Amino acid sequence: MRFVTVVVAALALAGAAHAGGPTAHSADKNSSDFSNQAEAQHYFDANGGSPSNNVDGLDRDHDGTACDSNPCSYAEAK
Repeated sequence: MRFVTVVVAALALAGAAHAGGPTAHSADKNSSDFSNQAEAQHYFDANGGSPSNNVDGLDRDHDGTACDSNPCSYAEAK
């Protein structure tokens, strides 16, 4: 019985460690879910986005820039 408890605890810890990784996100996002390109880029980068890892399909041309068609933020326009 003790062996079973140890195995269950180890599996629970392994699952928790994996769930907290940089690619763990709760819902598929679309460009329209973000108010501007900078917000989309932050989400994309924070979740491991890159030209070869198209997180949620936000980088249609695979150049590493998410949601190219979204307007830039006010801060970027300065």
